Amino acid sequence: MNRSIVSTLIAILVIVTLVVSGCAAPKTMAAPTSAAISCPTNAPLSCPTNVPLSCPTAAEQAMPEINGWRQMISSYSNAVITFDQGDKCSLKVLNQLTGPELNYEIVVNDPTYQNYMVVYMTLDPGKKLPDLEAWTVADSPPFAHSLGLDFVGPASRTGHSIGTLPVGELYFSCLVQGPDLLKLIGSVGPIEVPSE
Repeated sequence: MNRSIVSTLIAILVIVTLVVSGCAAPKTMAAPTSAAISCPTNAPLSCPTNVPLSCPTAAEQAMPEINGWRQMISSYSNAVITFDQGDKCSLKVLNQLTGPELNYEIVVNDPTYQNYMVVYMTLDPGKKLPDLEAWTVADSPPFAHSLGLDFVGPASRTGHSIGTLPVGELYFSCLVQGPDLLKLIGSVGPIEVPSE
């Protein structure tokens, strides 16, 4: 008999709990689906500033100035490879190498691409700069032996040091990347690497 009273009390408690929680639940209203839903798109958007917003332009991506310490370090460079607008790449030799090490700078005067790359290499005997210039694919030709590469960003000036180069002529290929593009824009050289 006690068991039936307990079961009845539990059943009543469950029913009361369900009724109370149903009454306490927030009421939802159905959205009118027959009427078109619209957003307040006719009102002009405003920002909490009086200055109009703008995107960065090529003019804003100017070459950063270098300080005196950096200019002093740059004076030790043997060469400068420069990327200019219009897919131009050039090499200027400042000081001949005195051993198998090269200090060089990459100067990018161009904000067009996302990445700029210099691949340094040696060539098979008998191959020279005209052979390298005739290669127009963004991949190493079969007669070239890549020794390494350096990546830099747009509108930048970076210093690089390469040690223990093989004796002989050193060549460079200039590539650009971005977006959805990898392109060889030119090859330069040689720089003569002497023995120690």
